Amino acid sequence: MLTLDDLVRRPSRILTSFLIAAGVAAYAPLCSAQGLTITEIPLPTASSTPSRVVPGPDGAMWFTEFAGNRIGRITTSGVITEFNVPTASSTPTGIAAGPDGAMWFTEQTGNKIGRLTTAGAFTEVPLPIAASTPLQIIAGPDGAMWFTEQSGNKIGRISMNGTITEFAIPTVGGTPNGLTLGIDGNLWFTEQTASKVGRLTLAGVFTEFPLNGSVNPITIVAGPDGNLWFVERGPGKIGRITTSGTITEFTILTPSVQLGAITNGPDGALWIADGPGNKILRMTTTGVVTEYAVPTANSSPNGIITGPDGNLWFTESSGNKIGKGVTTFVGGTLLGNFAHVVAEGGWNTRTVLTNLGNTVAQTHLKFFGDGGGALAIPALASNTGVPSVASWLDPTLAPNAVLQFDSAGTGLATTQSGSAQLWGDAGAAGFGIFSFPAFKWDAVVPLETRNAPDYTLAFDNTGSLATGLAVSNISDQAATVNVIIRDDAGAQIATATINLPARGHASFMLKDQYPATANRRGTVQFQTPGGGQISVIGLRANGPALTTLPVLANVGTTGGSITHVTYNGGFTSIFFLVNTGSAAALFNLAFFDESGAPLNVPLSLPQTGTNTTTSALARTLSAGAMMVVETVANDSAASISGSAQLSASGNVSGFEIFRWTTFGQEASVPLETRAPGSYLLVFDNTNGLTTGVALANAASSGATITVRTFDKNGNLLRTDTITLPALGHTSFLLPGTFPATADTVGTVEFVVPQGGKINAIGLRAKADGTLTTIPILAKEGLVK
Repeated sequence: MLTLDDLVRRPSRILTSFLIAAGVAAYAPLCSAQGLTITEIPLPTASSTPSRVVPGPDGAMWFTEFAGNRIGRITTSGVITEFNVPTASSTPTGIAAGPDGAMWFTEQTGNKIGRLTTAGAFTEVPLPIAASTPLQIIAGPDGAMWFTEQSGNKIGRISMNGTITEFAIPTVGGTPNGLTLGIDGNLWFTEQTASKVGRLTLAGVFTEFPLNGSVNPITIVAGPDGNLWFVERGPGKIGRITTSGTITEFTILTPSVQLGAITNGPDGALWIADGPGNKILRMTTTGVVTEYAVPTANSSPNGIITGPDGNLWFTESSGNKIGKGVTTFVGGTLLGNFAHVVAEGGWNTRTVLTNLGNTVAQTHLKFFGDGGGALAIPALASNTGVPSVASWLDPTLAPNAVLQFDSAGTGLATTQSGSAQLWGDAGAAGFGIFSFPAFKWDAVVPLETRNAPDYTLAFDNTGSLATGLAVSNISDQAATVNVIIRDDAGAQIATATINLPARGHASFMLKDQYPATANRRGTVQFQTPGGGQISVIGLRANGPALTTLPVLANVGTTGGSITHVTYNGGFTSIFFLVNTGSAAALFNLAFFDESGAPLNVPLSLPQTGTNTTTSALARTLSAGAMMVVETVANDSAASISGSAQLSASGNVSGFEIFRWTTFGQEASVPLETRAPGSYLLVFDNTNGLTTGVALANAASSGATITVRTFDKNGNLLRTDTITLPALGHTSFLLPGTFPATADTVGTVEFVVPQGGKINAIGLRAKADGTLTTIPILAKEGLVK
């Protein structure tokens, strides 16, 4: 039996800008910010001086106890276990998980590299040269562990069998300290005494980059923007170096001379432990800093990292505690909800964010699991290629800019599913696309911005078709969702309830959860509980095609437009018309060709077994009823394209699914009821993707559309125009018509002429034929 589980488990901005341009870290937030709630867990052994902390292969956090001569383990719920290092007074310092599933650590005084299994078995390997002072250690891209030798002035490598190779740093007395793996596949390290940043290839080739003055760089990390970020202990600055060697420094306005570790946070920002300041610092890649005080006085936070639970974990060297930082979002508004997010197990969700406003927007994207708790999923920023594990992200967006985040992960872990909420400054918007490449499945997840009393899903479970859905509780209170199921004639055939925890999520195949829907067409109504807020998404499985079904809500009586209708030449269109009202209503579905003339379309009405050819289909729909209308296509004939307009005497709405029969793929086209000043299309024409667009003029007079193309950073590339006749239509591949969009990512704005009515829809196609719709975002605030 096919289940959905099978499917998804197989301040002043001027001041801020000035400070950033001057290389000074700004401390004022934008319109929204992060809060940090800190919990502290005391260590069992007194005066152990915890140093570094990292995630382990077992889902727990592992840390070194510098003075206690132990390796500690703490679960995400706070249970601590300690393991005594065999060599006395070895002062363990750095620690990292190895590719063999064990923890590897440095013994600074013991002059050894240690290995500890999760079961508690130790192995120690002495360094070739005495008093080399091994300090920090990481897993390399070659299956070995790499470490710094501070007194030995070398970078060391140790294989899984214990073989050590050393690489002498060119600058004598450089005293290497921090070590990290760059996006370029090379090792990057700091030279504390020499005040340099070094790069080492796996073949042993060094390059050194001098810093400005005696700044004593210590820790270093690969940042969320693809650059390397490091702490300058002397002046209390944070440095950034690109992989090509360009250096920028950010001055902390309340500097400390003993800043500690720096880590790439789960929110697209850098987090720094400030020991003497007794604070945790958050710094965006543009230099905006927020400070959070650690509860215990003089605790000296030192190491810091993001844990598998999406929280921040840090050591308190003087406080002898492990700190856990849980972020909360402060400010901004709820902009919308993504009803379904899925990661791992071969699945990927691409979250696409853009800014429809005229000023910089701060956003907060938060992931929730089925049970409503934080969902930490792999997050890869497509514009940087930097991976992380995140339960939340805090992107900052320039006007018309675009950011994309993928959640594919390794593909080997168990599938994770849930939902997401987008908070932030007005103007931010977006959508999601979840994919299963092995089956050529792509389906769009629109950002649900409505808070309706109910939502209606039209379903078709006849023949080989199967309908799935996901329901998300947006509220912070548990919700009971009442469900009413009707057949295609509008008769009620079943009722049910869905119980969801606060911010909970559920997904299933309709006919399995509600047997009354098997081998039938009809509708499912989901009623929002009093004082609550929910989100619903539907899915249609049809052989190799997986397609989103638009969910109807707040249906009026003014009808709307379907931007793209196509049939023949490998395409066919299927229309779903639904009467969500309490009384029968007459609808009229009128078709228009490219020039705006009436288009006679051969149609099939499968529920009655009749065919007709008409340019305007008029029928009466009973209350709650649903009608399916299909084009009768001839694949050997030239394809025909146009648009359609729906008018009705009652609450009739609907959508279209057009099928690319050549590849067996489908894409949905919602009924357009909006009338904004302009639309924004996010495009991606990289890595085998091609973006298409269709435009329709729903007005009775001709229209000239201004087209503005922006790069991914929101910079205007060019301005063009498209002219459409009254009721006319056009469709094209974006790179062919606007070459500036080829081989790149960005946005295109279609400006509606004064007094005009334009509709638009985007399409994304892969080289293998995989197809999905791209939602066109409405810039509601633009004055015509």
